[in-house]
Amino acid sequence: MITPDKTKLLLVLDGGGTRTRAIVAPAADPHALPCGTAEVGPSNFNQVDVEGLKAVIHEIIGQLAVPSHQIHTVIAGLAGVGREEERQQAEDVLCEIFPDARVLVKTDAELAYEGAFSSQSGGILIIAGTGSIAWTRLADGRFLRAGGWGALLGDDGSGAWLGREALRLCLRQEETKSIGLLAKAILKSLNLTEANRILNLVYQQKYNAKQWASLAPLVFEFAGKDREADKLIQKTGTALAELAHRLLAQMNTIPEQTPVVVCGGLTTQWPLLEPSFRAELERENRAKFEIIKPLGDALFGGRLIAQRHSSL
Repeated sequence: MITPDKTKLLLVLDGGGTRTRAIVAPAADPHALPCGTAEVGPSNFNQVDVEGLKAVIHEIIGQLAVPSHQIHTVIAGLAGVGREEERQQAEDVLCEIFPDARVLVKTDAELAYEGAFSSQSGGILIIAGTGSIAWTRLADGRFLRAGGWGALLGDDGSGAWLGREALRLCLRQEETKSIGLLAKAILKSLNLTEANRILNLVYQQKYNAKQWASLAPLVFEFAGKDREADKLIQKTGTALAELAHRLLAQMNTIPEQTPVVVCGGLTTQWPLLEPSFRAELERENRAKFEIIKPLGDALFGGRLIAQRHSSL
């Protein structure tokens, strides 16, 4: 049982495809100042697997400079643990590292949802980071999701997806001998002189989601300078809004008005993404959407979950 003992420390992890953030804070008070913070590389379980997750956790412990035996509760929100098998494997890793702690593993999206809406009625959360996913919580407490399939099969509107589309653009433009400003910049960033070298990069060197996502900032850099960059940005906003419609399609009852929160790394470019995002949201009249700011982030969501759960 998580008891309101201020001497007991809570570790919250928010792990995605690009970075993992962590805080240590008093377990009893979700609003108390953290005792320590850390930020390391990715911990998406589909990317790092068991040994990689162990390495990430040990790196976090080193940054926090808090002995693991002082951690009373661990709330971990990790990308790639949507299935029970992966969730259990991640939990086993954390239980091994923190044998005296109570451990709860959820997806990073669940922590982000809790942080975004807190105890409010909820709405639709769209995460646009290295990957993408949309979540909503029904009246009975169950979650519905759309997307979150990973970079190879989906994650439309994510940083990885945008980077992949940029690479496809390079290949198409080389075929038509019409290499534009964005494509030239991408090839230069990859130290390539020919776009067809991208095939070797992706297939033989196993280019991963984080590497794809690293190209996304270049696309935004060429907004207004390259027509194809503008098209890609528009497609990204549209793809993120389509996630909301896919959630509505799963719901038996559609609310008259639905709050929408968009979070994740791509929101740093929100002024460029918002026009096409709003246009797609308003394309269908099944529901009225209101875009709002999140009440808190995933780390705050983890603290709320720790406070709410009476047992693990």
